[in-house]
Amino acid sequence: MKLGCADIVSMEILEYVGHREHELIHVPVGGICKEYDGISQKTNTLYEIKLDSKAMNTGNLAIEIACNGKPSGITATTSQVWITAVPKTINSSTIICYEFFVSYLRTAIRGMHAIKAGDGKRSEIILLPLSLASRIANSVYPMTINFDSYKKYW
Repeated sequence: MKLGCADIVSMEILEYVGHREHELIHVPVGGICKEYDGISQKTNTLYEIKLDSKAMNTGNLAIEIACNGKPSGITATTSQVWITAVPKTINSSTIICYEFFVSYLRTAIRGMHAIKAGDGKRSEIILLPLSLASRIANSVYPMTINFDSYKKYW
């Protein structure tokens, strides 16, 4: 199975969260499950992981709320926990994780101005300043990922 960068980041983050929470988190990889990126075995908590490679340069997390006029991203997820990973630099193995309870993040961005983004400007996103994200996240933590250990899967 070939793994992309987002798959690797998701697996590493959910392994970290599993250790922190003292529970096993199942991680379906390779697009097998579109509803969530991880599920805890003990509490059935669903996790959604996003990789935002532009956030350090823009100073904002891009939170998708719609695509092609339909709810998507944070407005459509069934997950209870939303984690956005932000690389410190473009080729960095260090990422900063912003972990939110979905219900709280939805409330925090309600009423914020959305802009068109993505290929063909088909998506609508909220730009959440990193300074605000740091204040409203239930947890912010750095991680270092050894991408070299995954090269055999690329």
